[in-house]
Amino acid sequence: VYCSGSGDGYYCNACLRTLSGDALLAAYEKVRQLRCEAKAYGEEFSKRAKQAETEVLRVRQERGIR
Repeated sequence: VYCSGSGDGYYCNACLRTLSGDALLAAYEKVRQLRCEAKAYGEEFSKRAKQAETEVLRVRQERGIR
């Protein structure tokens, strides 16, 4: 297991093939998947928040509100 600066563990490709059923590998994989999921959620959330802010500005403009 190699560790990055964040402390996340990762395996070389040869080890990934050899240790396909390893519990530690599975745990690291869960962490990786959850981080990917969180990143995707954050990006989608930011996109929807920007759309909502744009809508507020548009409606305010239509009503002459500064």
